[in-house]
Amino acid sequence: MLSSVTQAHCFGVDIDSKSHQFGGRDSILFDETLSIPLWLEQTLMTCPIRMPTQDELDTHHVYWLTNDAPWDPNSVSEPADDTLPVP
Repeated sequence: MLSSVTQAHCFGVDIDSKSHQFGGRDSILFDETLSIPLWLEQTLMTCPIRMPTQDELDTHHVYWLTNDAPWDPNSVSEPADDTLPVP
């Protein structure tokens, strides 16, 4: 994925980039009714795209993966767990 799954999660978009063959949904899920399927192609999750038509640009709603507001990835960092064994 060329997008930050964590950043999308922070803005309410669920990206499940785990393939069906491994128990995932391989989809970008905006809500209960709207999702974009992803495909596993040579070990990379992909999503075919094309240029939209002018009619699509004029009439379709735009869905964003993230917000254009500043985002600090440190705000979702987790401290290391010192109790986990390290070989």
